[in-house]
Amino acid sequence: MRKKCQTLLLFVLAGAGLTLKAAVIVGLPADPSGNCYPFGCVFPPATVYQQVYNSNNFAGPITIAALTFFRTKTDTGTDLNAGTYSISLSTTSTAVNGLDITNFGNNVGPDNTLFFIGTLPASVAFGSSFTLIGTPFTYNPANGNLLIDMRISGVAHSGLPTFFDARNGTADGIFSRATDFCSGIPTCNQSYGLVTEFQTSADIPEPGTLTLLITGVLLIGFAAIGMASFTSSPRIVYFCLSRNAL
Repeated sequence: MRKKCQTLLLFVLAGAGLTLKAAVIVGLPADPSGNCYPFGCVFPPATVYQQVYNSNNFAGPITIAALTFFRTKTDTGTDLNAGTYSISLSTTSTAVNGLDITNFGNNVGPDNTLFFIGTLPASVAFGSSFTLIGTPFTYNPANGNLLIDMRISGVAHSGLPTFFDARNGTADGIFSRATDFCSGIPTCNQSYGLVTEFQTSADIPEPGTLTLLITGVLLIGFAAIGMASFTSSPRIVYFCLSRNAL
């Protein structure tokens, strides 16, 4: 039932010609290869993943309400890791390429806030993306860099590894990562951070607005389905609402 609700939402949004606005996308252009951590690695999956983003990526304060990750470069598996993801955001004094790769707690900022807790979509098709909507976090780049801290419990993966768009951002000072898969190995930790889209509250319709929108389109749009041509951008091919919002 959950998948049907998600599919309906995607269909209605695409048919209505609506898109989610991009507040900030960090990491473009993505490298030809990808990063299977922390969402789709097999050998073994990570239970801690951190990524620090240079404050220079942000023009000013932003209230982050959603995170989007993309699959457009490496077409292997489609399955995402099972398990519970606890994702927090904070302002950190840690520099890009300067994450503590043995004591991850040292990277977390004093305003650390739980943004999202829950499971991921079971799979994400190549050429699409998934979005996690969480508790809004206001980030001011004047106060330091931005850190995403992910802790995963009960993690498991089946099938081939699934890669998400990434970039060796350390060379440009854009971002860097750290994971417990190879804790203490700088060359493994600091490269290939995930391309990330940060969306603001204003970019995401309120649940009540979505309900009215879907109801309206269902009432007036389905009669013309046979004649209509629907298209959608990769941003909304697969849209995952956190906390079972639908």
